[in-house]
Amino acid sequence: MPNLRQWFLEKDIATGQRPGWKGFLHFFDILLRGFSQMYFVDHPIAGLLFLGGMIFASVQNQSKAYLIGFSIIGAILSTLTGLVLLHPSETEDNVLFDKTYTHGLCGYDGALVGWGVVLFLDTTDGLAATAVATVFLSCLAAVIRWWGARFFAPHVPIFSAGFNLATILYLLAASGNIIQRNSLPAPNTITNVTMTPAVFFQALFLGMSQFNFVDNIYASIFVLVGLLIASRKAFVGALMGSFIALVITWWVIQVTRQDLIAQGIYGYNAAGASMAIVVLSTSKWPAWRVWLYAMFTAMFVVLFQIAVQSVLNVMPIKLPVLTIPFLLGTWISIGGMNANHPAPLVVVAPAEGGASGTYAPIATSEAGDKTV
Repeated sequence: MPNLRQWFLEKDIATGQRPGWKGFLHFFDILLRGFSQMYFVDHPIAGLLFLGGMIFASVQNQSKAYLIGFSIIGAILSTLTGLVLLHPSETEDNVLFDKTYTHGLCGYDGALVGWGVVLFLDTTDGLAATAVATVFLSCLAAVIRWWGARFFAPHVPIFSAGFNLATILYLLAASGNIIQRNSLPAPNTITNVTMTPAVFFQALFLGMSQFNFVDNIYASIFVLVGLLIASRKAFVGALMGSFIALVITWWVIQVTRQDLIAQGIYGYNAAGASMAIVVLSTSKWPAWRVWLYAMFTAMFVVLFQIAVQSVLNVMPIKLPVLTIPFLLGTWISIGGMNANHPAPLVVVAPAEGGASGTYAPIATSEAGDKTV
């Protein structure tokens, strides 16, 4: 069996080189790709910018400036858990390992868990329980992703199911026990906000950046620049989804919590769904049809979020909506798109120049053999 330590430190153990500092740089590259995979792109520079935005937002949160520390710890732990689970034996092919672990797909769930646990738990009595929860849930999220990939793959990506399931289970378990949860905003409280150009663009951009918890308008600039560098298609897809959510919640449904609209709370699930459709589609549809489908998916997801959020907030045990609307809505949409073209999905590296393309169909030769 190959040396696990070498897998951790080296991209290619076949060279026989000692790990050295290059191995640590490689692991740092994997962590950055994990942060970039929050937006379905495989780009370390974009990941660094996304991380920068999260750091800025964390520092601005004076009551919980340590948010980013737990997020980084979560990303490291889930990446290492993925390393252990995906590590090939001598008789196994390392293609899955190389295209999953080394491209950051094991890290983003842990990063989201680390931030979410601190955000939704009351940490005023100390950080010990939060730290333990972060360690446990980050590893659990990676395990859930590993399980889910074998049930859903190869036709539908697992997305952030590990983060959602691990976080919801823990918040349910914590309810009514010693660990206290932070209260959620009441959905039916009327909070009027005047729609101005500044509020419009704030809601639009925060609707994109809230997908990785960046809730500060200045910090969102890091996310927007990172998306532009990694994939203009992903940027436009997220912008379209956030805009659709803003129009529906403000002018169509007229949600009473206008302050939450301005904070991008109703926009990030639709932005993520629209972005996922245009970036990850393996359908043979023409481009205009894919974009139209992404638009309708965003509409469905924002309506689904309003409905789900209304139910979760009136339950005796109030729960955050997280990215559950994005997850379910995108699964339905991608499954429907690819129903007539069921090409299995595999993870691929980005093209030169940073183009996105986290998933692509397995090509089939005329002889019927699958090739990556």
